[in-house]
This record gives sequence, C-alpha cells and structure tokens, in this order.
Amino acid sequence: FTVASVVCAHEVRKSPEKLFFVLNMYTSLMDAIPALWNVFHADSISRDAEGLLAKLKDSATEIVKELRSLVQNYSSQRAVHEQDGGITSLTAYLMRYIRLLMNHKSSLDTMLGHGHTDDLLTVEVINPTGHLVFEFIADLDSVLEKQSESFSSKELQCLFLMNNTHFILQEVKQSDVRLIVGSRWIGKRQDRFKKHMKGYLSASWGPVISNLETAKSTSPSKSLRTNVFSFLHSSPTPVQNFSWSFDETCQTQMSWKVPSPVLREELRGEILAFLTRAYHAHLERVKKSIKGNAADFKPEWKSKINGLF
Repeated sequence: FTVASVVCAHEVRKSPEKLFFVLNMYTSLMDAIPALWNVFHADSISRDAEGLLAKLKDSATEIVKELRSLVQNYSSQRAVHEQDGGITSLTAYLMRYIRLLMNHKSSLDTMLGHGHTDDLLTVEVINPTGHLVFEFIADLDSVLEKQSESFSSKELQCLFLMNNTHFILQEVKQSDVRLIVGSRWIGKRQDRFKKHMKGYLSASWGPVISNLETAKSTSPSKSLRTNVFSFLHSSPTPVQNFSWSFDETCQTQMSWKVPSPVLREELRGEILAFLTRAYHAHLERVKKSIKGNAADFKPEWKSKINGLF
C-alpha cells in the first residue's frame, strides 16, 4: 500500500513512462485484494485498497493528459535541419508506446472508463483504450502535417508524410493494435498512404516527364518550324531534356531517406513504372520503335533509381 501511495503521489512527476508503473501497480493491487481480505478480514483493508485504486486511476488519467499535451505541442528541428524525409523520433516513440499499452489493455480500460467524463472519452468507441489509441494517432497526424510544412519542397513534404504514414500503418498491422482500430481504419490509413505516394510521384517526377509531353500538344506545321529552328540552333530534343531533368532529380534526392526496405523497393518500382509509361507514350506519339529506344534507357534509369533512398 505504501508503494502504491508513492507511485500515485501528486508531487511525483507525471512522465509518460510512469503510466506503465501505475498500470502494473493497479493490476497487482486488484489481484491482491481478495487474498488480503481472506488473511485480515478487515474492512479497513477494503477501504484503503479502494482508495488507492481510485488514486491510481486519477494518476493514470493525469499521465495520459500530460502525454497528449506533450505530443500536441511537440516541436523538433530534426526534420527541418536534416531534410531527408525520414521517420521522426516522435512517431517511433509514440507507436512503440501504443504497442506496449496493449499489454495492459484490461487495466487501462477499467482505469480510464470509470468516473471520467473529460475529453478523453467524448467519442463513442468499442472501449476506452481504443479511443485513446485513436486520439494519440490523431494528435501525431496533426504534428506530422505541421512539421511537413517546414520542408523545402512539395516532393520532400510528400515523402516525409508517406514514410511516417507507412510506419504507423505497419506498427498497427504487426501488433494487437490492429484488433483495436479495426479493418475500416486500416483501409483509410492505406488510402492516405497511397495519396502521399501519388503526391510524391507527381511532384517529383511529373516535371521530368513533362519534357516528353510538350511534343504532344505541338501541331504538325509548328513541329516542322520547330524542327528547322532546332536544326539551325541545335536545341535539345524532348528526350535530352527528359534525361537531364531525370539526372537532376536523382541528384537532388540522393540524400533523402526511406527507412523501410519494403517501402523503398516499392517506391523505386513505382518511379520506374511512372517514367517508363510516359516514355513509351512519347515514342508512340513520335512513331519510333519502343523496343529499340525504351529498352536502351531502362537499365540506366533502374540503376540510378536503385541508388535513391
């Protein structure tokens, strides 16, 4: 009882990690009460135990509120300084924290679900732990969106959000958290991930393939005049502009990070497919052999793309 009193003392700092000590103490005390009653047969035992359980519940609620406040007000210069689009330390910490909470779900449901009408439990969900998980991830999403605005380019912003969204999704799917959030939430999260990937491809590689698409809108007479002018002044061809833009983009993104090996390979494949489709379409428009041209470029593209991230 003395240890339990110290654990939930108001003057003790409510650090996020302390929640696990509170949960362990709560579970231990709940398990011990029947044995204590059988030994002592004293009403004071029950009163003292109930009083301590109530204090532990209050302490857990305070810690949860403090953690949510820390997340909501989180500020880090790491993303701004490194400019690599990787996973933030907050994302890694909070998702590990949520996974560890699953080991205490029963106690946490009891502690957060009784006698509290605050904003922790305003939304109807399956259980208090489930609502808490949703709130934590929603807070994290808000922080990530805000941090993404600090990046120097739209493509790096999309890569940053894609990396962190993918990490959150994998942490959920590979743990018991998936049983809490449900398949509908996972589906929405996958849609969000695909949206960020599509945004990255469009922002990063859209300008590259635009060099090939300019020829599509050129009329035959204008094309003839342009060809004569290009011959006299040695202007670069759309393919040359495409190649230069591709090299420049690869060089810019060489230091960007995709920590997940699975996502890294998937993204490289999406980039290659994105470029290849545009190049094939260009060759068809200018009536050139796809086999004799695209096949020559593809190994070089793949080699450079495989050096990214």
